[in-house]
Amino acid sequence: MQSQFYKTFTRPVAKVLLVAVFTYQLIYWSWVKLDTEETKAQADGKASNEPYSNDSAGDAETYTATIAGLEAKVDEYKKKALEAAETKSS
Repeated sequence: MQSQFYKTFTRPVAKVLLVAVFTYQLIYWSWVKLDTEETKAQADGKASNEPYSNDSAGDAETYTATIAGLEAKVDEYKKKALEAAETKSS
């Protein structure tokens, strides 16, 4: 009984496992490549200082500056929205 199962399903199960391992390796390789590129860009100073980056060297001043910049953008968008609303209501 078990021998019939293995004769029938060995090849499909092996194929599925092989494809799964290949897919995992492809995704892992892509992730490592992207992470390496990001690390190089940060080392060159070309990358933006993202608040959620995985940078252990990031300090509070950098995050504070980033937050201040984002808050300034929000205020600018609010002013534009108020001006647009006032223009429409007039």
